[in-house]
Amino acid sequence: MIKENDGLHIIKMIQRKPSRQLSFEEARPLIESELRTSLSEKRKQEWEQQLKQNAKIEIEIMITNKAKGKIGNAQKGNRAQKNDISKRRSLPAVDLTCSVK
Repeated sequence: MIKENDGLHIIKMIQRKPSRQLSFEEARPLIESELRTSLSEKRKQEWEQQLKQNAKIEIEIMITNKAKGKIGNAQKGNRAQKNDISKRRSLPAVDLTCSVK
């Protein structure tokens, strides 16, 4: 019987086996699996680092003629209130394109 915060637990032992060391042939699949997992994780991290180091990121901003006109009009109309952020007109959306080369 085991007493814990959430109550008592009753455990019944069905069979008792003495502990023993696994033979190499029995342990081999477990060892191989562990090594494969750790090596693949290490290779993945190295690959990610290499990609980050060699990555070239370019950001292109494309403003349409319609948007250019709205930006110009908004700037002209707000010259007197240039420093008052709360009274500025919102500018049109701009198309952004990002590519990794």
